[in-house]
Amino acid sequence: MKTYTSFVLGLASVGTLSYIVADLSHEALGHGIMCLLLGNKVSLISSVYFRSVPHSFITDTGGPLGNLIIGAGSAWYLKNTSAKHFWRSLLLYFFASFNLYWFSWMLLYGGLSGVGDFILAFAKNIQLIWRTLLIFFGITFYIISFKKLATLFRMSIIPLAANFSTPLLRQTFFIPWLAAGVASLVAAGFYKSVNAGTFYEAINFPMFLPVLLIPRYLNLRTKISESELTTSIELPLIALATFIAFCAVMGRGITF
Repeated sequence: MKTYTSFVLGLASVGTLSYIVADLSHEALGHGIMCLLLGNKVSLISSVYFRSVPHSFITDTGGPLGNLIIGAGSAWYLKNTSAKHFWRSLLLYFFASFNLYWFSWMLLYGGLSGVGDFILAFAKNIQLIWRTLLIFFGITFYIISFKKLATLFRMSIIPLAANFSTPLLRQTFFIPWLAAGVASLVAAGFYKSVNAGTFYEAINFPMFLPVLLIPRYLNLRTKISESELTTSIELPLIALATFIAFCAVMGRGITF
């Protein structure tokens, strides 16, 4: 496999796997476990939707909290692990990024739209205050996550690849971002009752957009060697097999 092709496939695999982990963190780990802890019943779980009987605001908040836990845990592990490998570390980095940005997005989106996991049925005047707080905390968490993740990339990823050129650094973020967005839409297409609303719910390009700003924020001016570009064929194969299984199960949706 040619070096640059290997690099692109590796980055696409990282983006796809990281999206799957973030989605499972939100729907299965977050919503699902919170629902079961409350003694409620899961009626539907998919890559886009979660339904429980009875419906509960606490179950709703479990989704973003699942993202926060997995995102913070991935960042902590990457920062503190001693044995590091470029591709495994990059995978952990995007586990952290997509999960933390998903949590931040749910705050911000709820405040702006009035729907989502953090929205409660308050009176109109209290609802306005609550949504304003959600917007504030959403922006705050985005900024904090962005700065922490930029520092994490500089400290934990850059040293593993001797040098990065600016174009390759941009691709290191753009390709996983693009792959995650495409993977989400493709998985949604497998939903048993798919419609336009399903695809709308699956769009995650805006959610993960801050990853594209990291290269400019880091402002690196160095060069990467070919040896760091290459990944083995195992990573793309693992990503492909995992994605097929994800589409067949979570994409299609499971009803209980």
